[in-house]
Order: sequence, then C-alpha cells, then structure tokens
Amino acid sequence: MRKIVITCLICVSILLISCQKKSAQSVLEKYLDAERRSNYSEAYEYLSMSDQETLSEEEFMQKYKPEESVLRNMMLEKMSYSISGMEVQNETASAEVTKKLPDLETMMADLFQDALLSVFSGTPSDTMMEELVKEKYKDGNFPMIEIVEEYNLKREQGQWKIFLDLKIQVALEKLQEEVVKLKREKKFAEAIIKLEEIGKIASEYIENVTSEIKMLESQIEKQEQEFALQKEKEKYFPKLLIKNVKVADTYLGVGVFGEVKNTGNRTLDRVKIIIYGLDKNGKAIFERDYHPVLVVKDSFSLNPDKPLKPNYSEEFGCRMDGAPSDWNREVRIEVTDIEFHEKVK
Repeated sequence: MRKIVITCLICVSILLISCQKKSAQSVLEKYLDAERRSNYSEAYEYLSMSDQETLSEEEFMQKYKPEESVLRNMMLEKMSYSISGMEVQNETASAEVTKKLPDLETMMADLFQDALLSVFSGTPSDTMMEELVKEKYKDGNFPMIEIVEEYNLKREQGQWKIFLDLKIQVALEKLQEEVVKLKREKKFAEAIIKLEEIGKIASEYIENVTSEIKMLESQIEKQEQEFALQKEKEKYFPKLLIKNVKVADTYLGVGVFGEVKNTGNRTLDRVKIIIYGLDKNGKAIFERDYHPVLVVKDSFSLNPDKPLKPNYSEEFGCRMDGAPSDWNREVRIEVTDIEFHEKVK
C-alpha cells in the first residue's frame, strides 16, 4: 500500500512539473510572438512586477521598440524561434531560445560598396540602404543567422511572468553612462570604481571590465607622469628670465621685443610665453602666444632653431597687429610652457 502511495505521489509530482513547464513555455511563446509582431504593449503585459516597477509601459516601448520600416517588416516575416531546455524550479523557470533571423551585418557589408558607388562619395543614407536591401532581397532570401538567448520566468500570483531583470539592466546602463562621462573628463580613478560596480552586478561582463580597468590604470599612470612633468616645468619657470622688453615700431608694424635667458641647468627645446597687452590702468586687454624658442625635430629647414642651453639667451620679436585702440603700449610677459631637451627621470 505504501509503495502505491509513493508511486502516485511521484506521478502527481511529474504531472505537476510537466504542467508548469507547459504553462511557462506558453507564456514565453506569447511574449516572443508579441515581440516578433512589434506589439510591445502586449509584450509588456507578460513582464514580472519588478520589471514593470522599473520601467513604465511607455519607457519600455521607448527602450525596446524599434522604428517601423518596410524593410524591418520584411525581415520580421523571416524571423523564427524555438524554445528548448525549459527548466522549472519552484517559483522560477528558465529556457533557451534559439532565434533565426536575417543577418543584417552581412547584408549591410554586401551592399555597402554598391551604395558608395551610387553616391560616388560619402556615407550612404539609411533610406538608400533600405532601398538597396529591398531590391536585392525582394524574393525574401535573406542571409540568416542563429543566436541563442536565455530567458528567465517568475511565477507571481499563480501566473508565469517574463523576468528580464530590468532593474539590473537599467543600473548597468546608468553605470556605463557614468563610466563614459568620467573617461571623457579624464577622471580615470572614479571610472574604475564604477567599472568595479559593474563587475559585481554582472559577472558576465567581468572579462571586459578587467580589460578596461587595466587600460584605465595605464591612463592613470600616464596622468601621473604628465602631472609630475608639469610640476617639474612649473618649478623651472622662475629660472627663465625675460629682460630688455620694449615696444617699438618697425616697417612691418608695431612689435614687442625682448630677450629670454635660461638661468637654470637644463637645456630647453621649447619656450612658450604669453604677451599681455595692458591698458592705462595696467589691466590686460588682449594677448599673444609666442615661442621665442622652438626646436622642430626632423625639420628640413636649413636654419632650424637651436635649443636654449643653460646660461644662454635668445632674443625675440613678436608682431602686435590688430591691437585694440586702448592699448597703452605696455606689456606683461609670462612663461607658460617649456619642453626639456632631455627626458625627465
């Protein structure tokens, strides 16, 4: 009798699991069908509560629904999918979905040269590419590709729902945007912190995250070297003496003339100064950048500028064309950048 009861329980359990699998698969099929028909409003209804709490229906459609086009509709007609390996564990389920769809990358590569020839130069427009695709594949024989994606489901209030984990996706996208912004601002250390957060949230990105962190660490090292060099330069600025400055008229116009003397112990390939034109109150009203010393490496010039050696001086003259009328013919000159002949150790 006991064996019969156990056997019955096992059969009931197997039957329940089978029913749960069919129920979960049915929901997944409905979601995929809605997605294929571009009915993202219907697809949204099959999402889990946590996904719907993360994105409203309008936000979901803005994020996932592509723009309508004749070409896209042609391609959707060729798309197919198959579900395999549906696994159910208590209140969760997962399955692999193999999607067979037109290989857009191959199609664009095949047609790109034709598109360029059509316009002779420049990048072909989306409209032109669409027309070329429609003509070439009007018989519907698109090159196809297969991709495999994993879908997860959750049972909520007795109903299976698609679980996209949008909360994590949105968090990842926000972190990735922050990483891009920080990299653009050259805040590499802060970008690394954000990347480490991405690695903790999504382990599947860990390889890419690790690679990018290494790249940013090299950028930080480069930054530190540049900072050290800049400090070395600024320390040397006071050793450059600007003297014998005068404003004079020449047959080419008014100019500022002077001399820069290297009182330090290092040879310089480049010295950049800014000449500020002053008004009667001694305030700067315009400026000119000038290089009294500028060695151009690998130059074909017969008279290349020579480096400025220790204790050497170099005379300079800078035209002041276009100076404003309230310029008092007085100037202030500052050294703003230099380049050492030898590398800083």
